[in-house]
Amino acid sequence: MSTGDFHGGDTHIGSFHDSGGGDFSGGGGFFDVSGGSDFYDAPYDGSGSAGGKIASAVPAAIIGTLVISWISFEIFASSFTGINIINMALFCAGFVLLGLGMKDYARTSALGSIRRGKIPKYTGDVRHGRPSDDALCDGRSWAVENKNLYLISFFDSDFGTDNAEKVYDTMKRTPGIIWMNLFVWAGAVFAFTISHLFCYELIIPYFERKVMSDQAFAFIDALTFYLPSILVLLCGAACFFIVRVRDNILHKCALRIVKDNEAVEERKETEDYIAGQLGKKWYYNTCPNCGAPASDTQSACTVCGSSLEVLSFENSYPGAVHRLASVQPTDLPEDLTNVYLR
Repeated sequence: MSTGDFHGGDTHIGSFHDSGGGDFSGGGGFFDVSGGSDFYDAPYDGSGSAGGKIASAVPAAIIGTLVISWISFEIFASSFTGINIINMALFCAGFVLLGLGMKDYARTSALGSIRRGKIPKYTGDVRHGRPSDDALCDGRSWAVENKNLYLISFFDSDFGTDNAEKVYDTMKRTPGIIWMNLFVWAGAVFAFTISHLFCYELIIPYFERKVMSDQAFAFIDALTFYLPSILVLLCGAACFFIVRVRDNILHKCALRIVKDNEAVEERKETEDYIAGQLGKKWYYNTCPNCGAPASDTQSACTVCGSSLEVLSFENSYPGAVHRLASVQPTDLPEDLTNVYLR
């Protein structure tokens, strides 16, 4: 090992070789946690404004994680090398956040098929929570306007395919990391946890042979030791918060879907009503204006464009009039439908 330029000829030796992790007694180690700190001494003010339920649950989550970390440390510290209370706390916090994110996997698992451009085969919806009395609903899908509660159905016989296409378009317009399978984060947490067993011993010898200041080596030494646990925490936090971001996006998508589907239903009902009313009227077999013959499917003359509707039977006889053989909503003029919709 080479000697550094700034430490009087001493060699660099990693602080965490086969140990519980450095000097934490407050006597000059890289981390000093023996004395009180501003973070732990400051009382929690529960009257905070923003953050809602997640913010109010943060103190309890921190305390719970610290308790779990301490218990885990007492259990595993004697069995495994390279474990101390700090990286144990980081590992436990990452596992807790990962678990809170993964528990919501089933309700959005259909997104995997949607992302590949396919209709889900086994899970017919994505959802969050239960509908309230003020929820907007199209019969199958629903969304609560002022709360992050929704359900988007893909097995709806009327709108299922359209719903899937709208969710697919939403996913394409937003960052792909939001829609990654949650098991990717679980796999990353597992991999980084295992890497902690050998990561430090593989990497730190390289820096022990380098010429650098004591301060620089102390930083690299600690970063190398804690890196796997930091990455576990980051992956767990990513899983937890991505689920919340995903719900916000899907809620907005669900609101748009329900409103669009309600408009389609309203238009269909209007078109059916118009078609029914037109089917009750009588029309001339011969145009009263130009004398051109008309079939039983025509309500206006194809030659002069005059209406064939019979307004009075005083000057007509049964054989000279007809009812429309069939009136489909798709045959209705656009302006006529818009009049009824208004």
